[in-house]
Amino acid sequence: MKNYLMLIALFFTGTAHALVVPVGVQNDYSKAQTISDGWSIIYQGGYGTSFDFNSLINSLGSSTPVALAGATSDGAINFDIFAATTAGVLNTITATDATIADNGAFWYHNDLSVGFSDISSITQNQADTSLGGSRGKLSWHTITGDNNTTGVGGWRSGSNTGLNSNNTFQRYVLIGNAVVPEPALLVLLASGLAGFGFSRKKTVA
Repeated sequence: MKNYLMLIALFFTGTAHALVVPVGVQNDYSKAQTISDGWSIIYQGGYGTSFDFNSLINSLGSSTPVALAGATSDGAINFDIFAATTAGVLNTITATDATIADNGAFWYHNDLSVGFSDISSITQNQADTSLGGSRGKLSWHTITGDNNTTGVGGWRSGSNTGLNSNNTFQRYVLIGNAVVPEPALLVLLASGLAGFGFSRKKTVA
């Protein structure tokens, strides 16, 4: 029994690191730490470029952790702004100037723009133009009637606005990686459980 308990402890301490999901809007958030915390970049591009946001998010399961982020440049060591939610929240179409509260931030996605805010109030004059000096807001343009970002650029990264033609500033979409036990430990656990069952049967006999 003692060996069995030690095996269980080894199994859980040897699994991959759990995904770290920060609560709320983050500023000056370390890129390296984000990757170490279990996030992977699935899209990166300048604010002046375009990509199909819908196709990207629709390809993910609704419970998949997703983060949107902006950075002042490709070489910046920190994200200028970062917040995390799920693909299900980002796939939910919201009314103009309406948000969905999730994980300490307020999210929106419609045929004007997609993004998040650190407060529930936004003003979609296509992108969220409210509180221009606030660092707690990210907003990317979408296409009217299409709800995605094909053909248009971003607009806001915190207090940096008017970025539609700016390819120095970068946009990021990240997903959180699932926690998967190391294969060798799964084999070890299975062997241990089998051995434990055999020893119990032998004792009873």
